[in-house]
Amino acid sequence: MPQVKRKQGDGGSKPRGKGGSGQGTKATPARDAVVKQTTDASSIIMAVFLVVSGIIGIAAWMGGSMSVLEHRVNFFVDGVVRTAGLSVKQVNIYHATPEQEDRIETVLDIAPGDSMFRADPKRLKRMLDAQRGLGDIEVYRFWPDQVAIVVTPLEAAVLFEGEEGDFTPIDPFGREVLEPVEDRSGFLKVKGVGAPEAVGDLVRDIDAHADLNSRLVSATRVGQRRWDLEFISGAIVKLPAGEDREPSIRRLAALQAQSGLLDRRVAIVDLRDPSRVYVQRGPVQVASNGGANVRF
Repeated sequence: MPQVKRKQGDGGSKPRGKGGSGQGTKATPARDAVVKQTTDASSIIMAVFLVVSGIIGIAAWMGGSMSVLEHRVNFFVDGVVRTAGLSVKQVNIYHATPEQEDRIETVLDIAPGDSMFRADPKRLKRMLDAQRGLGDIEVYRFWPDQVAIVVTPLEAAVLFEGEEGDFTPIDPFGREVLEPVEDRSGFLKVKGVGAPEAVGDLVRDIDAHADLNSRLVSATRVGQRRWDLEFISGAIVKLPAGEDREPSIRRLAALQAQSGLLDRRVAIVDLRDPSRVYVQRGPVQVASNGGANVRF
């Protein structure tokens, strides 16, 4: 993700002369003006907090409506900070598509002229993260008047099959990806209630075993607790729920390496019992001489 660097000030350090740091700093009209401006801004901010505290105390004492009070306080604070030069002048959005940028601008509740205190990065990030499909969002507040939003687009990892047979691309964390997927052949397809939210752990465990990853076709979430996996051969592997899922996948990978289980005529491999492996044979293939030819 691109780095957004905040320009650091001089931190109030004193310039050094030829004689070292022991020499004093000579007062100048420009320096006096900066000090005076800083003092004035601090006085204004302190006055704002004192006035707001007084208003809240009076309203509580008189039993006033807090919603009306909040609106009036926000209006008053916006006016004061605008006078102090601490209002939002620009909101910059980086690396977003036009559609994403429109959605971000619609969701945000800040605009040029609003108080910079209202542009809290954590609050704005929570608002944007609640919108599906926007991507990874980072929000930065640069005093005194800049807000930056950096978007890292999401990448599709799996396709979620809806009840009507439509496919929605999602990332490993279950977030919807806005960019459509033209070629579905290279994606794992998942379905079932709760599948988007749980698929991240499954993908991580399967990716650790290349033999399984290359053969896996689809995964179905069962009872929002566990997975049924379908492989190229047509075999259905029933995984256990909870933390037993990852050890069972490791056991399946070992079986595949030792006997090529998923390449044989197998209908179901049940791994829900941690102490046993149940295998159900696939359909019988009848030979041309009338005999039965069963591969297992």
